[in-house]
Amino acid sequence: MAKKEEKESIDQLIQKAKNDLQFYNINMNIHNFSINENYRRSCEGRELNFVVTKKLFTKKTSNKKENDESKIEKFTNFQWAGEGNSYSNRLVSVTNRGNAYVFNADNGSLISSENFGSGILNACAIEQTENQMFAVGGFDGAINLKNIVINNDRRDKETGTTKFTGHQGSVSALQFMNTAFMISASLDSVLLLWDINSQGKIVSSYREHTSEVTCLDVNEVNGNIFTTGSGDTTVKIWDIREKKACVSTFQGSDSSINCVKFLPGRLSTLAAGSEDSSIRLYDLRAVKELGNYKKDDNYSVNSIGFSKSGMILFASTTENNFLSFWNIFGKDKPFYSFKYDKGNGTDTGLLKASINADKTKIAFINGDEIAIIK
Repeated sequence: MAKKEEKESIDQLIQKAKNDLQFYNINMNIHNFSINENYRRSCEGRELNFVVTKKLFTKKTSNKKENDESKIEKFTNFQWAGEGNSYSNRLVSVTNRGNAYVFNADNGSLISSENFGSGILNACAIEQTENQMFAVGGFDGAINLKNIVINNDRRDKETGTTKFTGHQGSVSALQFMNTAFMISASLDSVLLLWDINSQGKIVSSYREHTSEVTCLDVNEVNGNIFTTGSGDTTVKIWDIREKKACVSTFQGSDSSINCVKFLPGRLSTLAAGSEDSSIRLYDLRAVKELGNYKKDDNYSVNSIGFSKSGMILFASTTENNFLSFWNIFGKDKPFYSFKYDKGNGTDTGLLKASINADKTKIAFINGDEIAIIK
């Protein structure tokens, strides 16, 4: 049986992927939320027949002649809203100019925007049960928490900002564990657990990593459990209910871990992407590495995600405009790579590819745009 499966054609693997994922339809649309110029075009992809339609959100800039690359506002991070209510179509994002934007991911309209100063914001999160609250973190080590306001002219106490201070380095990642607690990671190598309802009280600090903490992921089945990756080349699983919160450590490669992600519906299985272009699959019960997936290039993996069943793994890099897809029970090489082609002949790289809560859309950052494949 194993030999027969190895001989399956690419077309058969693609058909399996189509059956597994709702976003593998014959026709797929891409909606883009752009900070800069507004335009629309169509093009046809390869193999999977992507039909690309761009609907761009345009942000007014103070100087339209500004061409200096260092002065262009670019997205640095985003997160999808949680599943299950009327606000599940929200997407929160942050930029290198200190701005946070909340979009309607269905039509590209801007729901809310907020400026948190001129510094770079590189981490953001939206609370996953009510989808009414978001947090952002930046280079100054501070975290700002705010309710999502549809009418930006309304400025009352209920829409005020709560500031959390405690990190000594840049905030690299943060996520809500529930409506009461939030976890954050920093380049100071420390993880902080926050009590949201007590105006920024630090409940616990975790210092088991010996280098910068680059990424984290809260388990969608049990919000008490999360995983982290670090420049110390380790992946750790944590349970905040335990006296010793770090319950397991996995050794990755000899390079920094850039991204971590739990397998959907699993408490103990997760993947980690690293700078050596590899993705490793770990399981707490087996206490070992279950799989190793390698891209065709040597570019650093900056984000990873899974389909609803967990059968399909995808990843992005900042060095090129490809999303790579693997069957986790197939070969270690991608069975398909989708290129996001802007038509200008340049590859600016993709950042933070992520699938939404109901696993029907993938979004990724491309400079001043967030593109959504659905």
